[in-house]
Amino acid sequence: MAAKIRWRMRLCSLCLFWGASFLPSAAQDATPSNPAQSDENSSPQSLLIRSYIASQQLGPEERAMVLMYLALTATPIEPAYNRLWSEELFYVAFQLPQNWNRVAYEKNALEALCESDPVLALELLGRIEDPIATDSGSFPEDVRAFAAQKVFLAYWKRKGQAHLDEIRAQGQHLGATGQYPYVAMIPIVLDLARSDRNLAEAVFNEALTYFSRGSRFDSANPDFLQFLNSVWEVLPAPLKHQALDVAVNQLTRQPASSPDEKFRGTSWTSSHATEFTDQNRQLLFELLPRIREVDPQWAKRLLDKEPWLAAAAESGGIHRSDSAVIQNASSATPEQIAAAQRRLMQRRTLAQVEHEAAQNPDAALVTSRSLTDPEFQAVALADIAAGFAKNNPATAGQLLDQANGITSKLKGSPEKVTALFAKAKAHYALHDLKAMRTNWTRAFDLGQELFQEDIETHPGMLAYRAACFDNLANLAKYGGKVEPQMVLQAIGVVRNQLLQAYLPIFAAEGIFDHQQMHSQN
Repeated sequence: MAAKIRWRMRLCSLCLFWGASFLPSAAQDATPSNPAQSDENSSPQSLLIRSYIASQQLGPEERAMVLMYLALTATPIEPAYNRLWSEELFYVAFQLPQNWNRVAYEKNALEALCESDPVLALELLGRIEDPIATDSGSFPEDVRAFAAQKVFLAYWKRKGQAHLDEIRAQGQHLGATGQYPYVAMIPIVLDLARSDRNLAEAVFNEALTYFSRGSRFDSANPDFLQFLNSVWEVLPAPLKHQALDVAVNQLTRQPASSPDEKFRGTSWTSSHATEFTDQNRQLLFELLPRIREVDPQWAKRLLDKEPWLAAAAESGGIHRSDSAVIQNASSATPEQIAAAQRRLMQRRTLAQVEHEAAQNPDAALVTSRSLTDPEFQAVALADIAAGFAKNNPATAGQLLDQANGITSKLKGSPEKVTALFAKAKAHYALHDLKAMRTNWTRAFDLGQELFQEDIETHPGMLAYRAACFDNLANLAKYGGKVEPQMVLQAIGVVRNQLLQAYLPIFAAEGIFDHQQMHSQN
């Protein structure tokens, strides 16, 4: 089995990675629906209803996924739909096979529900089932703690400090049966510190007690470190030292990765990029500036014992970190591991290009020169072209020509869909609507073709796992935002039954954004 990469930037919130699940077979090719023409039939609300009706023909788990997207998307469009579909998803989830996905759907339902009814969401949080291991037997995270990030914050905003006990009770329940919701408590501790320092410290100590017990969840260490760093400034010095002592003890116990995973991470200071093959070592590296601040002698002893930490002592601290887990490592060949690692480095570079392109396209251009995979080169050039479009359209055009040349040589693949989409966005930035439509349509058509091939090759695969699902979702949303009629026409002739259920949701989101932008002008 080939190695797979799970990657995240710790500048962002933790991503959820679901295991594979079985979907009862359903017809996946249907006659095309009629393109929506009237304003009534093409409104965001009507598109959501259209998706809901289409979802009733799907198997239980696939329908649960559609309900999740419907509930989340409905929040700004039609809040009443949000509550209806969130509650339906929560109870539908209990009918699914008892695996990782089942608990994840319960969690997803409450994340959506807290947008319209945070009181009910907090009540139901305690009814989510205890964590279930993935197929490999691991516990990447307690999805309930992840859900608590949204549920606690929404409840806190609605009810305030007078109802802190309800939040603490839920946190204690999660800590006793799985992972304490460290990240969810960040805004609450910070708010408490403004009015009641003693109470804020009591909540922090409660979290520290759970962390000191150790955890079977891969997410526990990075989540606690995020919690500690976020509330650092409101903690008294003795509590800082105590927390660091517990953290160092946890991080030096044993390697974090399981035998079937290979961890790869990078942390940047002002002059160094330090590579890691163990998550706990990377977290300790990032913690050293805190240790040095609280107790310089302690930091020196650590440096003497672990010389590899030296770069972390550089003034200015850690500027940025990212990390990845190469899964199925034990069953992969050395060549597959090496290919996965090389691909990882290319994705990291492309992410950096995308980060720089809008604000500093010159810097993005320099960064892009280390890309060697043609599909990544094409995407990077198109993204940088969009960055240059406003102030230097001539350079943008030249870069887009280069992207066109590379893309024309790519074979049909998800990467080519991504490149075509990037070109469409660049043409839009250059106000070339005809070229935008051409590239958008080519990307959309190729994405459908590759999605259909993957579904036919793997019967029963959930749609979100199939090739180009994310591409098609992004295309539908973008198309709705910049040219609603284009996306309405495209989804109106989609033949795949799964896409008939999903694509109207993403189109609705884009069209709603389009309407909001135009109503403000």
